[in-house]
Amino acid sequence: MNLLTDPWIPVLDDKAFRPINLQALLCQEADGDLALSRDDMELACLQLLVSLTQVLFTPADQRTLRVRIKTPLSEAEFQQGIADYRDWFDLEHPDTPFMQTRGVQAAEVTPIQKLFIGLPEGNNQAFFNAEGEIKTVCGGCAAIGIFNQANNCPSFGGGFKGSLRGSAPITTLIDSPKLRRCIWENVLPESELCLYGGMTPDRPVWVEPIRAGQKLYGNQIGLLRGLFWQPARIELLPESGGACDHCGAKVERRYSGFNKEKFRYEFKGLWLPIAPGYLNWLKERRKNVMPPLPLPLRPGLD
Repeated sequence: MNLLTDPWIPVLDDKAFRPINLQALLCQEADGDLALSRDDMELACLQLLVSLTQVLFTPADQRTLRVRIKTPLSEAEFQQGIADYRDWFDLEHPDTPFMQTRGVQAAEVTPIQKLFIGLPEGNNQAFFNAEGEIKTVCGGCAAIGIFNQANNCPSFGGGFKGSLRGSAPITTLIDSPKLRRCIWENVLPESELCLYGGMTPDRPVWVEPIRAGQKLYGNQIGLLRGLFWQPARIELLPESGGACDHCGAKVERRYSGFNKEKFRYEFKGLWLPIAPGYLNWLKERRKNVMPPLPLPLRPGLD
């Protein structure tokens, strides 16, 4: 399942659920809202769509961004934008599967339900929800779950690192009546990204892995690598098709569990594009006033 070409985005259109692909979403002004049974997964899906659009179709400036908000991409523009990234966003790529590591060693398989935050992994942890409430999921829900776990949630536990944003981050996004426009409203143009250190070409963690014990600083992490940061080593385990226990979609390939292994590294500082304390400095810079960066946010400092 490839996030750039296959239909995985869950939308409710005229009271009917259907998955659509990224091209259908960005290249036409169709009605329809994201439709998942869990609010956190729905928000994570929107974040994932914004992140994909940000790195694949970064507008040059505010004028270009306004055009993008008003006018859907052409098919040619879309195909050009995804051309160099197909292998990075394939959930089952033999070498670089989306947000995963090939060859993960684990003593036992972790149920896929562990990716759905708040649901118990075993019946000794069950309270409001039962063990096995979600047994198998489609590729779309698996991808959203991995992204949500890596960006918005605490780590898997001792021996595992959490997200760049901390263990309980707050997410704020701009809303819009149309899903396509909502995505573009939350994209930054290249002219704004320059204030965060520019558009340095970089590769995601699953393509250029973090080394065990490596010490990293926020200013060393580029836009794509940071938006799709994966602090854990996991590998999904596919099985035959059927209905997804989360969204209900009938698919040819599902996932019932994953392997995970403990992996540690050291991270210092903050990654600027998601640091709220940076906003005051950014406002002053927009006024052509150039105060120094706030001390906690200076690249390379603890």
